[in-house]
Amino acid sequence: MQTSQLKMMYFSLGKSSVKQLILDWKKMFALLSACTMVVLFILILILRLFTDFYNNWKIDHLKNENTHLEQKITALSKKVKDIDHSLIALENKDNDLRVFVDLPVMSSDMRTLGVGGRNQETYTDYSFINQNVLKEATQIEQMIDNVSQRIDLLSNSRNEIVKKYDENITQLKQTPSVRPLKTGRISDRFGYRIDPFTGTKQHHNGLDISAPRGTDVMATANGVVLEAVSKYTPNQLRGKYIIIDHGYGFMTKYAHLSKIFVKPGQYITRYTIIGKVGDTGRATGPHLHYEVIKDQVCENPQYYILD
Repeated sequence: MQTSQLKMMYFSLGKSSVKQLILDWKKMFALLSACTMVVLFILILILRLFTDFYNNWKIDHLKNENTHLEQKITALSKKVKDIDHSLIALENKDNDLRVFVDLPVMSSDMRTLGVGGRNQETYTDYSFINQNVLKEATQIEQMIDNVSQRIDLLSNSRNEIVKKYDENITQLKQTPSVRPLKTGRISDRFGYRIDPFTGTKQHHNGLDISAPRGTDVMATANGVVLEAVSKYTPNQLRGKYIIIDHGYGFMTKYAHLSKIFVKPGQYITRYTIIGKVGDTGRATGPHLHYEVIKDQVCENPQYYILD
């Protein structure tokens, strides 16, 4: 049986004779296998060299990125610390405001109560990052969490201060603090005295201010008219009188009036003219009897005249 063969002829352009190479299939397969192995070896060598070059380039690139990251984290850490210092100053001012509106101050422990930070385990997937960078990043996150929660607390405190301030302003407006008459002389003070009608020692619950009949009588604070009594009998003690409920336990009484300009349930403000001086009831002459009542107890009205 005749086997297939490959005949190769080669010659040079000179005067050399023609040469031929005869290969059967076994020799051709061996030759191709050897060539393939050489080519594969060369390819592997090239890939290995290229891979090492790529890896080295990648490592250098990551190192540069890490260096840049360290610089940015250091700068970020400084900014967070600056914010923390500013926040401390705001917290100190917040405590000053709390004192101003009569609220309890917050200690630094109260302001940081419940504030926590993330654990470094958050970064376990980033093992290629420098551990010092990881530590500093963790500290920054903890500081940011701290600052964030303290800002929330500060915001709530400011809302509380505003609310208390508004309440204080309202209370001040509803606290008796001015004279009920622009003119007039105090003719009888708060305390024990000899009653001019009975001649006995009795407690005088208010302040008598002498003034001409018809002098304007003003409300000494904001409030709601509780009573406005214009009908009376000649022997009735107070005659025509007005009682105003100011809230917060305060009431004021204005007696011996000649005229009344308000009615029960009416809201009035400080300096509103509510009536006129008279001598109705048991009075020796035209004057205003003025009382300040706090929590159902009569107090010295002069303590509540600030103007």
